[in-house]
Amino acid sequence: LQAALVSFAGGFAALVALTLGLGIGFPKVSVLMQVPKITLIGGLLGTVFVTAVIIFVPKVGVAKVALAAICGQVVFSLILDHFGILGVPINQIEPKRLIGAGLVIAGLVLFSLK
Repeated sequence: LQAALVSFAGGFAALVALTLGLGIGFPKVSVLMQVPKITLIGGLLGTVFVTAVIIFVPKVGVAKVALAAICGQVVFSLILDHFGILGVPINQIEPKRLIGAGLVIAGLVLFSLK
């Protein structure tokens, strides 16, 4: 958790410096209140992801963690696309997309065999 804290603190400092350096300024609270609440979960999900990577890389290795992350992203993206979540255009789950996701998952399984 300390490594994740340092990682996010460094990222936060860099973003503050860029925001100030580029003269963009910080968003007003009134603007933030109008943002769909579901989009605010990104920071929490990023924290969970970085922390999970820090925990699991020493246990199973970098390649397996990277492949598992990709598998999760592929599966979750199919769901987001299918239902048009977060305002993305609806892109129905169809057999060829399921086969593609299955191949990605099969790659992780094959890679994990000893």
